[in-house]
Amino acid sequence: MIALEELAQKIEPVYTYPNYPRRIRHQQRTMLISEMLARSLNLPDEEIEEIMLAARFCNNCERFWPEYMIDKVHTDFTIDDVKRIKTHPFESARFLENDLSVASNSYPKGALEIIRYHHETYTPSAYGYPGKKFGEDIPIGSRIILVAESYAAMRSSREHRSLWARTWPHSYAIDELIEKTFESKDEMRVRKDAEYCPTVVSALMQISKEELDKLFVNVS
Repeated sequence: MIALEELAQKIEPVYTYPNYPRRIRHQQRTMLISEMLARSLNLPDEEIEEIMLAARFCNNCERFWPEYMIDKVHTDFTIDDVKRIKTHPFESARFLENDLSVASNSYPKGALEIIRYHHETYTPSAYGYPGKKFGEDIPIGSRIILVAESYAAMRSSREHRSLWARTWPHSYAIDELIEKTFESKDEMRVRKDAEYCPTVVSALMQISKEELDKLFVNVS
């Protein structure tokens, strides 16, 4: 994490909008949860390094978004706003590639491919974008980040949510991921319209609540 944060200081400009600290905490949490998942899946160290880099910078282009899009305080987005959202995986990869060429050449370039597909859904769905890959064709790192980022977002406070649901507990977040992946919590059959990779969701279910809670305390 230290090496990646040193890299972030080199390539990220000084932010002035209020939600900058929250955005960075979200990326750090996504990165650490992605590492937990990658290790639980016994991926090689080199691939884990790529996934962590991708997770830390998968929303790299948000620094050029208007503040209201970062806040998500409303849903009255323009056509251009929606286009930005739908293309941000490719844009973030492009920005990171440019940043790495200036800041360092020692970081794994495989992370760029992971970033490009980190918002694809496991099955064809209106929610996935840019919409080029499905199932096992999606890089495993991309599938990991989608689960990690979704879990991190649910566990984090969001102003656009109703007051009672502003921060979700661990059990609610896990149940939401299960519901969007499996037909039944008991039988764990994969849904025909599964949003998340079942292998990755199953891996997250094996990580203890205490370990995940500790992560949120440490990155606060």
